[in-house]
Amino acid sequence: MTPDQLSELSRFPAFPETARTLVRVAGYEAAAKLIARWPGQEPPVPSRRSIESGRARQVFDRLVDVIGEVAAWLIVDEFGGSELQIPNCKAVVYQHAQEIIRIKFDEMTTKGGWSYPAAVFELGIEFNLARRSVERILKRPGTGISVEAPRPRKQRIGSDRSARAKFEEQQGSLF
Repeated sequence: MTPDQLSELSRFPAFPETARTLVRVAGYEAAAKLIARWPGQEPPVPSRRSIESGRARQVFDRLVDVIGEVAAWLIVDEFGGSELQIPNCKAVVYQHAQEIIRIKFDEMTTKGGWSYPAAVFELGIEFNLARRSVERILKRPGTGISVEAPRPRKQRIGSDRSARAKFEEQQGSLF
């Protein structure tokens, strides 16, 4: 996860409070690194007094390896002596993907000329979801948060004769 992705996700209702706290304490860059490297973990954070002991120093050094010394000291100052809850952000990533699916579907069907079944099929392939899953997402209300969705492809499957010919050449004729 990048700091920009984390910043984008922070606009959504499902963004975990623990992630907001990490961002407030250590910044987007350190929070993104922790979430990417240790999702769902609860490492013990040493206090400033205990840093010199063997095990506490090892934990602190691992934290420094992931987020850097400055951010590690910020984490120690805020959470020292307790466990740091690092969210996995799965719910907010899913909520973000749902918004993108809704936006892409709208663009495909209104501007791209796609039929409902063709758009649902294409989105299912793109997001590795079953048809019913895409349909359920489309039926649920969105968050109303605008997200930047990639532009939909304008050509329909099978409409590019040269691509079909190349595919048949590579695969050989079935008949």
